Amino acid sequence: GSQFIIYNNDTFDWANVDFQLTLEDAGSSYNLSIPVIHAGKKRVIRASEFTSMNGARFNPYTMKPKRFLVWCDTQDRKNGTYFAGWK
Repeated sequence: GSQFIIYNNDTFDWANVDFQLTLEDAGSSYNLSIPVIHAGKKRVIRASEFTSMNGARFNPYTMKPKRFLVWCDTQDRKNGTYFAGWK
């Protein structure tokens, strides 16, 4: 699809949320940072919001992600992580 729907099902906010899409081509990644995703809320992210280090946008119609990673600060400033992948 052309978007990701992220649900924060925790009872606390996620702060300094960093997302990374890694492509099948090793070393190719696209990133996005969001200041906060509030507890109990969802965030819809367009795939084209992800950019590479050189500023290129992720194209969901011509690129295939292999991994999806999420890092954030949680309550008590602990780091939260999530990892998903595609075959």
